[in-house]
Parts: sequence; C-alpha cells; structure tokens
Amino acid sequence: MTDSPTRLRLRVAIKGKLAVAVLAVLYVFGAAFFSPERRESSPDAMSVGVSQLQPGDTLKVNWDGRPILIHRRTEAEIKWLSQNQAGLADAASSRSVQPGWAVNAYRSKTPEWFVALAVREDKACVIEADLSRAEGGYISPCDAARFDSAGRIFAGFTDASVKNLRVPVYDVEEELILLGRASRR
Repeated sequence: MTDSPTRLRLRVAIKGKLAVAVLAVLYVFGAAFFSPERRESSPDAMSVGVSQLQPGDTLKVNWDGRPILIHRRTEAEIKWLSQNQAGLADAASSRSVQPGWAVNAYRSKTPEWFVALAVREDKACVIEADLSRAEGGYISPCDAARFDSAGRIFAGFTDASVKNLRVPVYDVEEELILLGRASRR
C-alpha cells in the first residue's frame, strides 16, 4: 500500500513543524543558559563585613570560585584618582567590563571603596596590592603589569587585548559590601 500524495505532504508538513518547534525550544534554553547577563548575575549574593578595614587595607574574598578584592582607599588615593589620568592605557574605561555606575574616575560606587575581580583574565594571574607606590594600586606578579587604585592598567603593560580589572555588580550598605546585588540607587 502506497501513500497518496496528499497524505505524504501532510506527513512532511507535520515533521517540519515538529522540527521547527524543537529548534525553537533549544534556542530559548540555550539563550537563557549562555547569555552574558546570566553569567554575570549567576553567583549568589554574598555580604562581606568591612568594618575592620582601615584606609589602605585590602581584603580578598572568594565569591563563586573567583577571588575578589575589596579595598578601602586612603585620602591620598582618592585625591590621586581625581587628578591623574596620565599614563593609563584605558583611562576612560571604555574597554572595561563594569556596571554603568562604575564609569567614573574611581570605577566604584563610592570613592572610598573599590571592588574588583582579582584576576587578570588574559593571563589567569591573581592580582596583588602594590605597596611600593604612595598612590596605591595593584600589580600582576606574572608579568609585573601595574594597575592604579581604580584597577586601570598603565600603558606599557598592555596590548589591545588587555583590559582594566573587571568590576562586579555590588552594593555598599553601611559596613557591608554586598557582592552580586544590583544597586537600588
């Protein structure tokens, strides 16, 4: 028994619609799981008590398997950041990964606090505080690349692929830094 041409067209149309439906479902799930917004917001929120930090102190915490540095800036660091942009590879932070509120001279929610991913993403190297400079900053022990106290890399230590330190989403409430929580301000 052979299928009539009408029945054959109907079977092909049903299989085609089923294939389109399966592809649509896969696309929706793929977009949800692999979108940049999901990667950035996937870690659970974490609160870090910072009342013990004095100006000039840096604290490293592990958040979702990533080292995060929290630095309480000194008055000298704040003054230096508000006046100096010379020598930085990306002073305007145009190539930086950061929330919109961090597009300022301090790359932070408030001038007093700086929060960043403590890893150079191009080299997978953990960043350390640079205690040799009065204006503060950070250094990469892998290649001695230097960053200012806003996590911006100095010229001469970079090529086109290197970016400033990544600033995660966080909020500041009294003596707490709330990692992974968007600002209400």
